[in-house]
Amino acid sequence: MRAFLAIIPPEEIKEELSRITHGIPGVKWKNPETFHLTLQFLGEISEEITTNLNERISCIKFEPFTVNFHSVGFFHSAKGGYTIWTGVDKNPSLISLYDSIQKIVNLLQLKTGSKDFIPHLTIGKTYNWNFTRWDYYFETYREFKSLEFGVQEFHLFSSELKPSGAIYTIEKTFVANP
Repeated sequence: MRAFLAIIPPEEIKEELSRITHGIPGVKWKNPETFHLTLQFLGEISEEITTNLNERISCIKFEPFTVNFHSVGFFHSAKGGYTIWTGVDKNPSLISLYDSIQKIVNLLQLKTGSKDFIPHLTIGKTYNWNFTRWDYYFETYREFKSLEFGVQEFHLFSSELKPSGAIYTIEKTFVANP
C-alpha cells in the first residue's frame, strides 16, 4: 500500500484554510476534506511492514500539543510544477513526535526519500505558474495565521492515486498516551 503518517486539522481549521484557496488562475486547489499535515511519507509498504510499523508506532509516547498554520509559500515539486502550502510553527512537541517516527522508519530501513522535516500543509498545485497573480496572492496571505488547535492523535493513511486526485483512507489511528 502507498502510505503516509499525518495529522488531520479539525473542521473549523479546514474551513479557515479553505478561505485562502483561491486567487491564482490555473491552480488546482486541494479539497479541504483532504487537508493534512504530513509527518512522514512512507511510499509503497508491504502488509508485513505495515503490521511492524503499527506495532512500533503504537509504542510512541506523546502528550497532546497545539499547532497553528501561518503564511503561504510555494516550492517546485520534484514531479514538476509548484506546490502551494501554508506553514506550521516547529514546536518542540511536533518535532519530538516527528523524531520518534523517524527513528522507527530508520529502524525498519524504509526508503522514504525524505530530507529535512519542513512542516506544512499543501493547499494547491499548479503547472502553469502566474508570477503576477502569485505576488498578489502572497501579499494578501503572507500574514495569514490560523487559530491554534490541539493535536491528540495522528493517523496512518493509505493513498490511492486516481486521475481525479488521491483518495486517502485512514488505516490506523495513534492517540496521545503520555
